[in-house]
Amino acid sequence: MVLDQTLTKNEAKMVEEQTAGQGKPIELGGYLHPNTQKKSLLCAPALS
Repeated sequence: MVLDQTLTKNEAKMVEEQTAGQGKPIELGGYLHPNTQKKSLLCAPALS
C-alpha cells in the first residue's frame, strides 16, 4: 500500500525526469535501415 501511494505521489516528478532525459529528436536516415554513419555518431555512449 505504501509503494503505490509513493509512486502516485511522485508520478509527475518521475515523468518529468524521464522526459528531460530523452533529449531532442534526431534524424537517423531511416527507421528500419538507418544510416550507419549517422547512427554511430548520434547514438554513441556519453563520455561521462
